[in-house]
Amino acid sequence: KTYIPSRFAARAKVERRFKRIVICRPAVSKEKHKLGFRPGNTDMKMAEWMVPIIEAMRKEVSGTTLETWKGAGEFEIVPFETMRGRTFDDAFIILDEAQNCDVGDLRLFLTRIGENSQFVITGDTDQIDIHGSGLGEVIDILMDNDHPDLDQIEVVQFTEEDCVRSAIARGFVRAFKENDKKKKREAEAR
Repeated sequence: KTYIPSRFAARAKVERRFKRIVICRPAVSKEKHKLGFRPGNTDMKMAEWMVPIIEAMRKEVSGTTLETWKGAGEFEIVPFETMRGRTFDDAFIILDEAQNCDVGDLRLFLTRIGENSQFVITGDTDQIDIHGSGLGEVIDILMDNDHPDLDQIEVVQFTEEDCVRSAIARGFVRAFKENDKKKKREAEAR
């Protein structure tokens, strides 16, 4: 879910379809989305969480290119705590790990999208680390909404067949899903 949009964003930037790439990812901490507990500046605080995105983008462009984009303000990592008041025009925007956002976070993110921008929200409802995830609610809003401005938005839901890491990873995805179903059946039988 992270790999595909990250590569696509880098490719779209190379092809000059967007002026910049914006990455958002919620920080899961005791104080919701607060990065203050981590040492260093914003880039240093977010570095560990950005590894999967950077690794995927480096399949499309060099690390030097990413640093050049960053220096020119064309590749930006935006924590939730600094997002208010921003508008992201002419950008490819990725919100990664959205299952760890509540509805308010998702509303904040979705209302930052400006002109000539494309956004991708990734998330896995089987990997929620917070109480009150809003990802399912936003998916329901999109599936049930017939507002003409939202017609172009697609919801893509991956299955274990879409797992591209390895056959072993795909096997574990299947095994855990089967185990979850078994536990649910056993709980219902009680």
